[in-house]
Amino acid sequence: MEKVYLKPTAQEINHPATEPGLFADSFIYESASDNTRPLGNLYLTGQVKSTGEDSSYALNLLASLAKREYYSETGTPGDDPKAAFDSTLKKLNDVLEDFFKKDGFTLNLGLMAIAGEQIHLSRLGKFKVMLARSGELVDILNNLEAFKKSTDGEQQFSNIISGKIKEGDKIFAFCPTRQTSTREKGFKTLLVDNDQAKFVAGLAAISTSAKNFQCSGIHLEISKRHESKPAIRSIYQLGEVMLANSEPTTPPTTVPVEPEIEEEKAPETQQTKAISADIAVAKRRSFPSVASLTALPKYSLANLKSGRYVKYIKPGLMGLAVVAILVGVKMFWPSHDPNQAAITQAEENIKLAQSEIDSNNVIHARELLGFSLGSLPASGSTKLADIKNQLSTLLDKIDLVSNQQPTAWVIIPQATEQIASIEDGSIAALTKDKKVLRVTQSATNESGTMKSDDTAGNLFADKRVAALYNGGEQIYVVGWQSQQGKNYKLADSANWLDSFMYQSNLYVISDSAIYKYADATTNNSQKQTWLAGLVNDQPKALAVDGNIYILTKTNQVIKYYKNKEVGRVTLATTQLPEQLEFLTNADLANYYIVDYSARRIRAFSKADGQLVTTYKADALSTVKDSTLNGKTLYLLSDDNKVWQLAVE
Repeated sequence: MEKVYLKPTAQEINHPATEPGLFADSFIYESASDNTRPLGNLYLTGQVKSTGEDSSYALNLLASLAKREYYSETGTPGDDPKAAFDSTLKKLNDVLEDFFKKDGFTLNLGLMAIAGEQIHLSRLGKFKVMLARSGELVDILNNLEAFKKSTDGEQQFSNIISGKIKEGDKIFAFCPTRQTSTREKGFKTLLVDNDQAKFVAGLAAISTSAKNFQCSGIHLEISKRHESKPAIRSIYQLGEVMLANSEPTTPPTTVPVEPEIEEEKAPETQQTKAISADIAVAKRRSFPSVASLTALPKYSLANLKSGRYVKYIKPGLMGLAVVAILVGVKMFWPSHDPNQAAITQAEENIKLAQSEIDSNNVIHARELLGFSLGSLPASGSTKLADIKNQLSTLLDKIDLVSNQQPTAWVIIPQATEQIASIEDGSIAALTKDKKVLRVTQSATNESGTMKSDDTAGNLFADKRVAALYNGGEQIYVVGWQSQQGKNYKLADSANWLDSFMYQSNLYVISDSAIYKYADATTNNSQKQTWLAGLVNDQPKALAVDGNIYILTKTNQVIKYYKNKEVGRVTLATTQLPEQLEFLTNADLANYYIVDYSARRIRAFSKADGQLVTTYKADALSTVKDSTLNGKTLYLLSDDNKVWQLAVE
């Protein structure tokens, strides 16, 4: 018999933020097994901002935990979407407590589940859900604002909001920003009047015309599907709502949108008409802390001592019973390990990461493992050491870590700030007192002094000169033969993000363009715009080998030739580190990213962006600088040693 059921079609929308420390993303999940198929689809969209350490991993961690808990086959009943949703919120609230201990950490997050004709929503912080139905629109969460406390400083998910969807419904769920708030009226019109494809295209058009436009969310279209096999059905009857903190005997309560808005006297400025969407609120219970869940029952020994159970025990066995209980407590409730909570969470993350690996979500798995390893203390119990070893082993497996490591090449006799490779295999070194050295394994020769104010900037070298670009309007040059220092002025200097010297031409990238200074090491050079319009690509680093390669903040490498884009790949990696070196040349099949803080060198295929291998540089106490010559990578450590690594 043919079944007719409602099916949501989801489209993730992400126009990335340009604001430092702000990261936004959305996630769409569906059941992978028949047992959890009645749970339908799970959606999460969020926005995290941190003024301290990089917290971009937080959204991926929370999304992975939500997916695992919601579709768990061992927890709540597999055919109960409301119970699964409630269980998911409990799990997330437990984890969120640790995040909000960090200074400067702000999180906005929305969670949404659709199963059959039922929809369940909850939020933390700022989250909007617009519903378009029959040519009209309602802002669901705003119309229920009377049930909510202020979102300022929220650190747990709000009440569960439940309702029904209908064929033809269009939903846009997103975390609002200043840019989206000023264009909200246009968003509403766009949602009501257009299908999914046109809505997505409309937002894309806004993003190109509006400066610093940031928007991350999920668009849903609800349609009827016909299928011969049974469709997903909700277990809830029309209008039924279970309060999360009520006893089983408490009658369910239905709270329609429209009457509540009238009773609470919403402001007259609210122009959107509330649609009868059978939306209702279920209050969430206050969850006990981990400490209260693990505390020993206070009544056990007290009841025994008071004689409540004495009549059931022979008097001669009383002492033995008390001793047995005390021994049992000692055996099964050992002294508290201060790191136990972190160890337990790490064990949970290992299981979750393995599940992500099995699902081919390697990037998410790496974020989970990296977060867990970084959150553990440096030293502690044997169990702590064991769990750290498990995390490191699994991380190495994901990162395709090579057995090959850098080896010491030479020690420079003076305090060195930067190095640059020369075609003949030697190294140019710039010392702390601005001396320029030419270094080989057999000798170190001083060649002159840079006439610069300091050693800041980028050092380059070829067979003729060593050159230091200060990131502004000056380039300082020392000739190998003349051993004389000269200064050249770069007219109309650019605000640089990175620079690269290729065949005496200096290439510089800014937020919006690639600039070229021809023959920059021989005379005062004029700025030429090599390519404009890079704003949407968010450039981060630059490499040149005849082609020009731009590494973006969104993990893409864009290849240009003769002022035109000729290729683009996305690197299979987590968010890029703040301090890095992006290296390649015409002889290599890979891009190389040197992660200074982690002391790792990762190789990514130029063909498809996949991770090829990872080299560890643990022998170096600090990676201070790096340079590439042919197929050999050179690294400078803070003890003035130069190390070499054959990469291909």
